[in-house]
Amino acid sequence: MCIRDRWYQRRVHGEINQIDSLADDQMITCGFDKKVIVWKIKDESQLVYSGHDYSIDNIKALAPSMFISGSQDGSVSLWGLGKKKPVYSLENAHDGKWITSLGSIYNSDFFCSGSHNGKINLYKAVPEKRLFQKMAELPSNGVVNDIKISRATGMLASIEGAEHRLGRWFTEKSKNVLKLYRILPQ
Repeated sequence: MCIRDRWYQRRVHGEINQIDSLADDQMITCGFDKKVIVWKIKDESQLVYSGHDYSIDNIKALAPSMFISGSQDGSVSLWGLGKKKPVYSLENAHDGKWITSLGSIYNSDFFCSGSHNGKINLYKAVPEKRLFQKMAELPSNGVVNDIKISRATGMLASIEGAEHRLGRWFTEKSKNVLKLYRILPQ
């Protein structure tokens, strides 16, 4: 059953790389055009944000008014709905490599980033100070193409492979694997 059948035409150049749900009536997207768009479904409007130097490949919601993005410029950025630029950015988060994946637990201060430098970085957001801090690293092999975190089980799952999910921009000597890490106590 379709509750609402509408087409939303993007009014900026480029393709959408990733989408996430920000709130009940808001979606966020990112793309090759170096922009983040917050889609306000009820209002049928959109807010456009910019702040990365290259394509934004990853976007994840942290809370109804806060989200993170990862870019080909190697930076991870923390955003608030009230500002059109990131409130904090960590450049060279993975030794100058692209940010190929992000994972988060919604309505928490915890998130992580993946790349192809052999590490998954774990972070804690500190919104009142408008920053985030790196807490730990997990080992990885190849390109980390996706990360999902389960609050219920305390597990982080990563999909790692020899190639980037968006194309053969680079290859690593690795096998395609699903890795599970226990990161939260049960």
